[in-house]
Amino acid sequence: MTKTGVFAGMIIGVATVAFLVLSKRDPFYGLNAGFFALCLNALITVLASSLKLSTALRDTARRPSHHESMCQSQTGRGHR
Repeated sequence: MTKTGVFAGMIIGVATVAFLVLSKRDPFYGLNAGFFALCLNALITVLASSLKLSTALRDTARRPSHHESMCQSQTGRGHR
């Protein structure tokens, strides 16, 4: 899990429970508002973390390796 994913999950969970309780929709489809918000929190945390990790992996794959960057800086062009 990433910090971004955990933060997004917390915000969604708090907002969901606040909305359900303040709008007097607790219980929501037979589930306690807190339990429903917790489930939504976990789902958002996992989804946001996986999106963040896949983006980080994709960005890492695009960066030249240390060896390639050293060749470029020494010769002024890429390694062939």
